[in-house]
Amino acid sequence: MALRYDFQPGPKQSLDACSYFSLLGNEMVDSYVTNMEPRQYLMGQAGYATQPVRVWSRKHTGPGRMYELLPWIRTVMKETRKMTSGKGGEDVVGTVHTWMDTQHAEDTLFIELPHPQDAFTPKEVLAHTIGIIGGETVLLSAHNLMSVKLEADLFGLALANVGSYLVERLHGSAYEHAYIRRAS
Repeated sequence: MALRYDFQPGPKQSLDACSYFSLLGNEMVDSYVTNMEPRQYLMGQAGYATQPVRVWSRKHTGPGRMYELLPWIRTVMKETRKMTSGKGGEDVVGTVHTWMDTQHAEDTLFIELPHPQDAFTPKEVLAHTIGIIGGETVLLSAHNLMSVKLEADLFGLALANVGSYLVERLHGSAYEHAYIRRAS
């Protein structure tokens, strides 16, 4: 499997792409969350601060499953901080590829990670949002970053004040005849 990507630089491009990706992401979340119930957890792990987590799911996703996902969630949080700090470079496309290819069983859930100081209060602010549908990561959102699955094998990523990426996963002969799609 190969990847093709297109990068469009600039603050305006990042805002335009983020607006478009947000519309798609909100539509996706709304279509799933209406039938889901939220559950709140305070997840602890040796060597890390306690992480407040809200999980929206149709069936009960207990603490055991969340502890299985927690190392991956922490990795995503670290990667998004690296990207939004301007230290992502060429690793950006590789990171998006990892997000695209990481499978989470058959889970369909949305994970909200509030900032710990005001978690589960009316003042709550979300640090990260992660959407998983059918085991596939389809949405990642942070303060300066929005990544969303646009269609089969096509993902968009907007980085505030940097620009936007379209990352396309290519299979077999599609790789030979692929074209780069532009985010607009």
